[in-house]
Amino acid sequence: MKNNLLKNYLIQTQQLFGNNLILSTNETNFPIIEEGNPNSKILFIKEFVDDEILYKKEKKLFSKILKALNLSYDKIFLMSHLKDAKNNFSNSFKRIKPLVIVILGSSISEFFCSNNYKGIKIISTYSLIDILNNSTYKKYVWNDLKPILDIIN
Repeated sequence: MKNNLLKNYLIQTQQLFGNNLILSTNETNFPIIEEGNPNSKILFIKEFVDDEILYKKEKKLFSKILKALNLSYDKIFLMSHLKDAKNNFSNSFKRIKPLVIVILGSSISEFFCSNNYKGIKIISTYSLIDILNNSTYKKYVWNDLKPILDIIN
């Protein structure tokens, strides 16, 4: 029931905002929300936040991170998913060919540590929620993300 309500909400959101919000095309019980350029060489993955206020704060923080890296949504691809969607993530990942995967959050990092992605640099750092809750993590996140500057240049 909850999955159908969430899926209907996301479909309505996509209808309102156009293709900036893309639902996964595979049949899963859990949505994977995608934003940005699917042809990008940089893939960010974060956990889905089911709270509008937190989502807005996350979006603002993520935009600042992109700006600091001299990036924008048209230069990256962002996937947000529910914790339970990890097994379904592989289906969405098959059509994306990034050089770098940036994982925001430890629960998602665990999934990637158990899978092999040859030739793809994987960078794992704190989740956006962790950073919002503890601003001292910002310096660690910046240090984790600096290698992206070398890879994209």
